[in-house]
Amino acid sequence: MAAKFKSMHQIRQILQLYLAGKQLRTISRLKGISRNTIKHYLGKVSCCKQEIAALLAQSDEALQIRLQNKETATSGTLSNNRYSVLEPLLHDYAASLQSVGVTRKLLWTEYKTAHNNGYGYTQFCEHLQRYCKRQKAVMHFDNSAGEVL
Repeated sequence: MAAKFKSMHQIRQILQLYLAGKQLRTISRLKGISRNTIKHYLGKVSCCKQEIAALLAQSDEALQIRLQNKETATSGTLSNNRYSVLEPLLHDYAASLQSVGVTRKLLWTEYKTAHNNGYGYTQFCEHLQRYCKRQKAVMHFDNSAGEVL
């Protein structure tokens, strides 16, 4: 099940309780939120250079932007770098996949030996499959005979 985002009011209450010196278990029990979710939000805030009190003084919009920027900055950087390395290679991989005896596993092992920090097998196959589908795009035109005449 996908994680549900907490409201700014709930996040502010978590920060206030943490600032007051409450432990994670206490905050979890009081708010009915799992400890892992609380750790997640506190981890985002601790990455920020500002103190929690200064964050609580900001408006909801500013706090939300601050938390979202931290999330995209930490999670998106490595993935974007890996994809930017893989993307130019996809055309060659898709073309060589048409040859006899060439498998996705073989292509992945070549890719992985060249790029140690690259994608795992599953994500590699996913990106390759999306690329191949994008290249085979077709558009059907429905017309009845003699309509133009």
